[in-house]
Amino acid sequence: QEEDQLFVIYKYFSSSSGLGIRGNSYSVIDGAWVGHESTVATSLQFGYEDGIWVPDNTIRYSLSGEDVTFISEEFIDVYPGPADNVGFFGSFDRRSSSPNYWSDEMLLEAFNALLDNINPAAEEEQKYVLTFVIYNGATTNETKSVIKLGGEWVYQE
Repeated sequence: QEEDQLFVIYKYFSSSSGLGIRGNSYSVIDGAWVGHESTVATSLQFGYEDGIWVPDNTIRYSLSGEDVTFISEEFIDVYPGPADNVGFFGSFDRRSSSPNYWSDEMLLEAFNALLDNINPAAEEEQKYVLTFVIYNGATTNETKSVIKLGGEWVYQE
């Protein structure tokens, strides 16, 4: 009968793996018994480095409100104006004329603290592409790529 289901278990011999037990679920579809098929969608990224293709372990990460609060609190004594400003507005001031300006070097310090907090066990050569909210006369997003080398996060070009 349509949509009836049966689970079949059987012994199976393979010259490479020997005797084993296998099983599968079968259902009646359009009057015929059909074995269950499962498909798992996966993807693998590659990067081109030094003339060869290598697996790319890059993690794409967008800073959350909690991340911005962490940075604000972590750097309030180091960069009082910029840290207070980012904590209040939720965006990094990228106008070089502003007293609350976050330079690339300051951002890298903040990213080091943040990534060491959210992923303290990150392996060497782990890569992140970080997206964060900035203010440069308008509110928009900026993206920076970092990689862990020698235990520190550095910009990756």
